[in-house]
Amino acid sequence: MCRIKNQEIILNNANHVIKISKDVISNKNTSSSAKQKQIKKGLVKIDEAVNQWKKISSEFGLKF
Repeated sequence: MCRIKNQEIILNNANHVIKISKDVISNKNTSSSAKQKQIKKGLVKIDEAVNQWKKISSEFGLKF
């Protein structure tokens, strides 16, 4: 129930992390392509989690 009550905050935080990560990837000062690959891999996992949260919210009639 706690996660459902705080779902909007969780989704907003995930979206914020995605935005920051994309900014780092697009920054020309990011030195290592390995770091970029690691960030991209993390973004995929976060995106999957966000989609899962959205499915849960639709099951409970919530919209985000």
